[in-house]
Amino acid sequence: MLLVLTIGSDFMSESEKYIPGTKRGEGITFERTDEEKIQMQKERIGKIVREKMKEKGLSYRKLQDMTSVYNYQIQAVVKGKNNYKIETLLRILNALDIEL
Repeated sequence: MLLVLTIGSDFMSESEKYIPGTKRGEGITFERTDEEKIQMQKERIGKIVREKMKEKGLSYRKLQDMTSVYNYQIQAVVKGKNNYKIETLLRILNALDIEL
């Protein structure tokens, strides 16, 4: 039996593109075309956090103590590297009094 899935444009953002097949097995995948934009946003967030840490005279260790977020996770946010949980980001932003 062949199952055909039709996806209308209402279900896809402008940053997604339909690609038949997958890297693992069969099916439907979406190629992300917004990776560069997301990376720039992560770096911008990191810059804001870094500046606020400097303004408040906080080290990574002190911010870790204030947030219960590990030092390496804080560094990942500041450097715009890796993916992190929204809860991690919110703990850091709250400790630094950064409003969204």
